[in-house]
Amino acid sequence: VSTQSTWGRFQEGPPLHLTASVTAGLVYSFTSMPFDTTKTRMQSQKAGPDGKLPYTSTTGTMVKIFRSEGPTSLWKGFGAYFGRCGGHTVAMFLALEQYKKVFKKLY
Repeated sequence: VSTQSTWGRFQEGPPLHLTASVTAGLVYSFTSMPFDTTKTRMQSQKAGPDGKLPYTSTTGTMVKIFRSEGPTSLWKGFGAYFGRCGGHTVAMFLALEQYKKVFKKLY
C-alpha cells in the first residue's frame, strides 16, 4: 500500500505544495489588497483647506476610491503587493510542509 496520496494531477510533494501555496498567496493578496489600499490612503491623508479629512471610515474610503478612480484602483500595484504578501504566504506554506515531513519522520 502506497503512503503517497494524489490530488488531481499532483502527487504529494513539492509541486503540489508550490501550486497550493501560490494559489493561497493569490487568494490572500486579492482579498486583502483593497483593505491595505484603504488603510494606506487613510494613513497618508492630509486635511483640506477647510480642515476636514477626505476619508473618515474604511467603508467610506473604499467607496470614494471605487467611485472616483474605478474599481480596479483598489488593486493598483498588485504585482508588488503579491511579491510581498503572497511571497510570504508561499514561503510559509512551503516551510510548513517541510516541517511536517521532518516531524513525521522523527515521531
